[in-house]
Formats: sequence, C-alpha cells, structure tokens
Amino acid sequence: MELKFIELISDAGGFADVWKARDELGRELAVKIIRAASIGISDALQHAKALARVKHPNVVTIHTVEKVTDPRGSGLVDAVVMEFLPGETLGARLQGAPLPMDELVSIGRGIIRGLRHIHGEGMVHGDLHEQNAMISHGEVKIIDLLHRYTLATTNEEKREDAVRRELRTLKGLLQQLIGHSEVSPQLSYAFTEEVRGDVSLDGLAAAFENAVSANPPSRLRLEHSRTPLNFLDIITPGMHREHVRMLLGPPSAVQGDRWLFRYQETQIEICYTESEGVESVVVALCAGKKYHGSHPTAHTDRPLGELTLADLLEGGYNQVEDVEYFEGLRTREVSVRSRWGPPGAWTYYAAGALDVFSGVGHLAPVEFEWDPVEGRLVTEPSKVMINWMALMSTYSENVPGFNWFIKS
Repeated sequence: MELKFIELISDAGGFADVWKARDELGRELAVKIIRAASIGISDALQHAKALARVKHPNVVTIHTVEKVTDPRGSGLVDAVVMEFLPGETLGARLQGAPLPMDELVSIGRGIIRGLRHIHGEGMVHGDLHEQNAMISHGEVKIIDLLHRYTLATTNEEKREDAVRRELRTLKGLLQQLIGHSEVSPQLSYAFTEEVRGDVSLDGLAAAFENAVSANPPSRLRLEHSRTPLNFLDIITPGMHREHVRMLLGPPSAVQGDRWLFRYQETQIEICYTESEGVESVVVALCAGKKYHGSHPTAHTDRPLGELTLADLLEGGYNQVEDVEYFEGLRTREVSVRSRWGPPGAWTYYAAGALDVFSGVGHLAPVEFEWDPVEGRLVTEPSKVMINWMALMSTYSENVPGFNWFIKS
C-alpha cells in the first residue's frame, strides 16, 4: 500500500501516533503508527488483525495491518490502517445543545450495537467513554480499540471481569446521553434506578429502550447500596475524575461538572475542576438515616445523623470559623468552615444544617432559630443536627453547594 501522509491527527497517547493519509486509490485514511517501545505491541497487532476480519457499521473499519514508512523518519514501522472519520467526538457533541430524541436514539442504539458486536467477537474495548465514539455522517462509531491497556483478553475469567467493567462504563455513558437529552427528568431517573448494580448488555439495551419509549412500562424499584464507610478517606480533593470512576463506577447522575452517587444513607456529590480533579466532596444525609463512616476532620466519631453543631464548635481544633447563616428562596442554612492538620498540609472542610422550606426531597430535616437582627444562632448548637459535611480543595469563602433535592 502506498500512503501519502497529510497531517498528524493525534500524538497525545503513549501508545501510538494517528495520521491522516491518502492511499493510491485516493481514499482518505487514518493510520495508527504503533510505537516500537509500546507495551503489548504484538497483542495489539493481533487484535487489529482480528478486527480487520469483521465489519460493523458502528465500529471503526480497520482495512489492514502492515509496515509503512514512518513520516517522522524512523524507517519501516507497524501500522494499523483504518477508515478516516470526519466529524466530532461524542464528548464534543455533549458540550452542545441537548440531544433531540431521534439523535439520542440513534447514538444510544449505535453504541449498544457496536459494543454487542465487539463482545460477540470475543473481544472487549476496555476504554469506552465519550471521547472514544465519533459522530460521522450522522452515524456513531466506536473508535480507539487499540489502547495498550484494553486489548482483547484470552483468559476467560479475566475477560468476564473486563466485560463486567465495560458494561458499568456503558451504563455511565448511556446516563450521560439521557441526561443531556430531551428525555424527562422522571424517565432519566427511572433509567438510573432500573440499571443499578451489575446489568447485562441486554438489560442495559432494554432499559435504554424504556427510557426513550413514549409509553415506558412500569418498573421495579431497586435498592440502593450502602455508603462506603471510608468514602472520605479514599475520595479526596485533587483526585482525577477517571480514578473516581475506576473506584466507584458510573455515577447515579451527572449534572455538568458534578457527579451524584445515591446510596441508602446518603447522596454524595463530587464537583470537578476544569482539569478534571476533585474540587469538593459533599456527603448529604438522607431522612431517617445515619452514616457511621469517615469524617472530614478528627473532631469526633459521632455518626452523621447524631452529629451536632456543638460537636464541631467544641474541642479546640484548628481555626473553626464562626457560625455562618444563609437564606435563599427555598432554603436556609447554618454552617461552619475550617481546616485541620499540620501547617502546609491542611485539610479543608465544611459542615452544616440545611433546612428546606418546602420540605420536598429526602434530605434529613433539621430545625434551628436564627436572629436576623443580632445575626446570631438562637438555638443551642447541641440541638442543631448536622445533615451535610464536605471536603474542599481550597479554603473557599463559600461553603460548597449541593443538590439537596434527594430522590427516594
């Protein structure tokens, strides 16, 4: 094959460079040049050859695997020659306007069909996310199946584990699609409820069809899992979003730069920075529940549900601020902010009692009285129950906001 390299498309990965090229027939192609120092290069080439033998409209087409002349001057190198896909990634599309129903159905079904085909051929993708799906000529195609850590697995036990992990990732991707579409919040929430826990590919496909159906069937409500006891020890400010995904699986809901995880006792909200690091972690207590897990401070070991404002104000720990008060159209709140630990290695935290005027949702209720004239808390701090606590990346002037409308 004679190739004329046109431009470098990507060299961001440590595994390969991707070039746009044209062959002797005038076809525009994408050529992935696998770096000689890459781990698993022989497996990658075998994987590519397997994919080249099977075709599917929702999976990028691999034409051939052969030696080509490296445009960077390294001589003959191994390369995977694929179809060139003009268009945008699904990740870029999800930054735009909400998906109309027909586009949502086309993308969702296409990803499910493509992944079903990959699994049916005895392979896994292993790195499925919104940046590894392209929308080209109105069709979605799964791309980048040659990531060095996501190659086809020959060991059956390992492959089954990889498939389970991939289905959890697919679940999160479908949640993103539905959440950024014209689907009603009720149906979006119903989809999340229907696919809790480990779900088969057929189960995910059925739940997706229910969510996009004009007349969805009634659904059984599945139980939430328990909140991990060491949540605030493990998920901390600065942790990268993909590491959070690896530890916790897909979130229950995605709202812009925030991920929500719904558990039996709590709803946990993780907010990310532009660089995809954890900015804050908020643990909100559900009504009638207690959370006996880790605290953001060493002040006390009382569970959330028994923890009071007095517990945070007493004990002589580092730099607890005065009680702050906020009142909005639907909520009012008393809170404290502080930090603890050795100088230069502070842990920043906040906690508070949030009272919702309307009483809707399932946030644990609190009661307190505030004197607006004197600007002070009238209720004894020992009688003000804390119903949320948070870790923060910086000592912000404001306590973290969170979605207090916790659904059942």
